[in-house]
Amino acid sequence: MADDGEPDSDFDEDGVWKPPFGSGNMGYGRQLAIKVQGREKPFEDGAGLCSPGRWPPERRGFEESGFTWEVRAELMKVLAGAIEIKRVLFGLACGHYKSSPFPEEVVRQGRLRWLHVLEEYGSELACLEPPARQPLLLQAIEEHLRLAGDPDHRVFHSSSVSFSKGVTIGIKGRMPRVPAVFERRTRWRRYEAQEEAPHDKENYSSARCQTAQIEAQFREEAELGAMREVEEVAARAEYGEDLLVAAIGAIDKGDTTFRVIHDGTHDVVVNPRIRARDQHRYPGAGELRRVNQLSAGHGVAFGLVGDVSRAHRLPRVMRKEWGLQACQLRPGKLWLNEVGTFGVGSAGYHWAREAAGLSRAVWSVMFREWLFQLLYSDDYAWIACGDAAHENILLAVFFLVVMGVPFAWKKFRGGLTLDWIGYWSDLNLRLVGISAPRAAWLIRWADRILTEGAVHMGDFASVLGRWGFALNAVDLLKPFLGPLYAWASAVPRHAVLPLPAMVRLIVLFLKRMLKEGYRSLPCGNGADWTRESFRADAKAEGEDVCIGGWELGPDSDPAKARWFSETLTRFNAPWVFESGEPFRVIAALELLATLCCLVAFPPEGEEGMVGSLTISGTTDNLGNKSVVARLLTTKFPLVAVLMELAAQLMHRGQVLELNWAPRLQNLEADALSNSDFRGFNAARRVRVNVGSHPWIVLPDMLASGRALYEKIREGKVERSLSDLGRTAAKKAKVPFKDREPWS
Repeated sequence: MADDGEPDSDFDEDGVWKPPFGSGNMGYGRQLAIKVQGREKPFEDGAGLCSPGRWPPERRGFEESGFTWEVRAELMKVLAGAIEIKRVLFGLACGHYKSSPFPEEVVRQGRLRWLHVLEEYGSELACLEPPARQPLLLQAIEEHLRLAGDPDHRVFHSSSVSFSKGVTIGIKGRMPRVPAVFERRTRWRRYEAQEEAPHDKENYSSARCQTAQIEAQFREEAELGAMREVEEVAARAEYGEDLLVAAIGAIDKGDTTFRVIHDGTHDVVVNPRIRARDQHRYPGAGELRRVNQLSAGHGVAFGLVGDVSRAHRLPRVMRKEWGLQACQLRPGKLWLNEVGTFGVGSAGYHWAREAAGLSRAVWSVMFREWLFQLLYSDDYAWIACGDAAHENILLAVFFLVVMGVPFAWKKFRGGLTLDWIGYWSDLNLRLVGISAPRAAWLIRWADRILTEGAVHMGDFASVLGRWGFALNAVDLLKPFLGPLYAWASAVPRHAVLPLPAMVRLIVLFLKRMLKEGYRSLPCGNGADWTRESFRADAKAEGEDVCIGGWELGPDSDPAKARWFSETLTRFNAPWVFESGEPFRVIAALELLATLCCLVAFPPEGEEGMVGSLTISGTTDNLGNKSVVARLLTTKFPLVAVLMELAAQLMHRGQVLELNWAPRLQNLEADALSNSDFRGFNAARRVRVNVGSHPWIVLPDMLASGRALYEKIREGKVERSLSDLGRTAAKKAKVPFKDREPWS
């Protein structure tokens, strides 16, 4: 859905001017960037556009002002005077704590000293106690952010629509627009139209069977200030048409408790009416990789990960919208959610905004210390280097506790390696990959569908999303998803289909790579420039098909270079001619020339690769530059060549950066593709027999891919359901993410 074009006011709901993007103490010079599918994107730390964490430590904007310096000094005095910093930090990293490692008196002292500094610098609103039924010291947090120059401090308390007084879920009030923190949102999820007016919906069977247990959990939520039980008659009198009782479902968590899902979409039609105007970006594998690159030369790196407890349940919702978040367990009684609710679309946004402010408060006392703080939803990761690494990480955690953030202490882990949001990182070997539990889940899924020989396409599409997320960390395996995406898009989601040969081969290969330990890759040094290693080209004119390439070497002299030139025929490369005229597959031929450069010109004088080597090649096919950068295409036979290229790179421990040059700047490679060897030394020629070379996956992918892509092109995909299919289709009525949680 496109942008609705609604104008945004320069003032908030109270007529206060909104600081624009660029406000606040951020950083100077160029901010950090990452590469995602070949494109450069801004580095995100989860704390919004105005976060100093988006810059390298030495270029962050916070100066050591008197206020922030005193806050840091006072908090460190409390920490150093009451606990052994390294012992507590290492205990958290080893998962030894089931409750807070900071005694209540230590937290109280931290709060008293923090509030004392706020008062010294003119604050009159700071309060030692949180608002009723809330854990966060919202007034004090706002004052801290105000004194630190943060552009979004008012939302914590003083605004008429605030975390202290209540925020809108987006029905009785308009969702906010905060240009200093978030970019403007331009696309929204598309919901199926509902002909009937919004109305109540009965609970799902999973909840009806667990009423007593869910009720006990609701009473615990009520004690925390998140819910309240009311008489249905009184609620209908107060809210009228704005009382909508949603269906709830219950997912067994395996520990005698249930994950309660509030369906804010069907029948009550709450989510389809919410229009968020801000787009929040989260960090991921790219940011984790960039932090690892930046840590080089700064000493031993140490990391810690932690989980905020009930994060989406922390932002308070304004009372007039509680009726829109109602549910029922017993006749005559209703439960109203007073806070953000799982299943209501705006809950994630409000927590993201609140968490971003909390994270920026931490940044204000870190100055230019070598620390990175990444926040994905409610999952924190802290990575630090240098002599003060341990103090900085524990100070960040302690300050969040002082502000009132509730952590799930049993989930803290860390050390020299990290497991965070499904990614794994060795901070000192600088490796990033898939976590062991996520890899094990993907292997089990692969085993299951390979054994059954068939898959429900709705489930298949869901798992493809998980593969895509996981392989952001191991991007050399991403080309193998191309045919899977192509197949999934060509068949109905409700069908259960046998696995085509190519799909089976790809699933087998991915499973084998994960089982053999290929679930991480070196991060490299993040250099913006790599010396050009080779140039390649291809020609396809009628039956005359030839590929060629040469190694530039230190002085780029063709007379001293290794080179190759090979003619492709119907005998050694029949796939080139299967589409009719070979020029139709010129992109695949150009990429094949690049692949042959990779296998023909290994580093001289080295028996094998150690670590990671980044090489750079040049082609005059601009499209292939994008394909290699993204490591993804759904086109055949190009995808088969790309898969082989990726497999070779992973096997050799290499990374390829493919550049583009106009044909007039690629004359030598062009000559080789035309069998013109003048200027090249015949003794330096390398032969690459395309038909018999020991490729890793290319022959199998070409052979099996023909049948799959023929079916996709012609739309002749089997649509009938077997008996097994009917059973799986029936199960698929429960969302896959709930039936198959990702460990």
